[in-house]
Amino acid sequence: AAGDYSVAISLSFPPMPITVTQDNTMAIMGGNVGVGTTSPDQRLSVAGTIESTSGGFKFPDGTTQTTAVHITFAREEEWYLIPANSTLSGAGCNCPEGYFVIGGGWYPERNENPGVTDKDVHAFYDRPLSNGWEVGFRNDTGYWYHLTVYAICVRLE
Repeated sequence: AAGDYSVAISLSFPPMPITVTQDNTMAIMGGNVGVGTTSPDQRLSVAGTIESTSGGFKFPDGTTQTTAVHITFAREEEWYLIPANSTLSGAGCNCPEGYFVIGGGWYPERNENPGVTDKDVHAFYDRPLSNGWEVGFRNDTGYWYHLTVYAICVRLE
């Protein structure tokens, strides 16, 4: 097949040699359909944008997506002051309403004495909550620390 809007069909097995040379083609080769391609290697191969003007796209699990997804990210933080040689349980922050947590963590900031290192402070748990992040924190130094707990949140629209 050759020329504008070419069509080539090969349903035999193995496929008989067919030459399709136009970019603007539809090819059915061995049961695979190609649109805009001369060598489809999947059941449907499309070289270009796929458009659904109504009804959306149905997936193997039976769900249908009728609109595009918009993702909004947020990073929430809470700040704590941890006294010297102390433990803090349940330090955390929550995602805004309508968001869900996809990650989080914590980091310490020393208030004084540059000789003390961050390895002298540690989390004994660091985990997601249903809608945020939570840390249990131990300060084994003789100095105050700031602790920032953060949650990375997302909303799908």
